[in-house]
Amino acid sequence: MYIKIDSKLWASGWLYFPHSRKLIGAVFYGDRGVVASPRLPEEYAVFIPLDAPIINLLDADVADFY
Repeated sequence: MYIKIDSKLWASGWLYFPHSRKLIGAVFYGDRGVVASPRLPEEYAVFIPLDAPIINLLDADVADFY
């Protein structure tokens, strides 16, 4: 699924949806991105860089590119 964001970002990582407790893999190039899910659980998400060690601490369902 392609998405559009408000600011420009060149990175890969995770979109964390706090209310639904889901992590979805994402790759951004400028103000557009590709996510590893056919739909997003909610509108608000927090971007977490791929190398951030916090992923292991979150109790969340993971959807990633395989």
